[in-house]
Amino acid sequence: MKVTLKFDQKAYSGKLDGLVYYWHPRLQMLIARKAPDKKAPRAENISFTAVSRNLKALAPSPEYRRDLQTYLLLLQEEGYFPKLHSWYLLYTRLMHIFARRHPDYSLDTLTREQIQGDGLSCRSVKSAVEDLLLPMVAGYENLMAEL
Repeated sequence: MKVTLKFDQKAYSGKLDGLVYYWHPRLQMLIARKAPDKKAPRAENISFTAVSRNLKALAPSPEYRRDLQTYLLLLQEEGYFPKLHSWYLLYTRLMHIFARRHPDYSLDTLTREQIQGDGLSCRSVKSAVEDLLLPMVAGYENLMAEL
């Protein structure tokens, strides 16, 4: 939900009245969303947390991030994934597609050494597109930076 502030405030971030307020830099607007309820962790949440922490721990290189940003712009020009607004969302989507395509690799235990040593297709945007993990768009051939 788009938020309008009173009293000439430039921005606001935080929690108030069951809502979370934050500034979205790409959309250039203040957004509010319902604060998540506190629930007891379930098995799905625990595995999702393990996968998310491991994907973050892989720490993609700045060049790989830049390639994902460039590829995201190419995708949006072609009309793919209009709701993806950051390289990290594209990165997690790529890794989950990779895990579905290659079930012998688990995202909660995947390491940089495995990715580079085994020559996995998620190591660069170009190899991911060529392995059909991501849609093919013009210009993907130049995105060769490795994880």
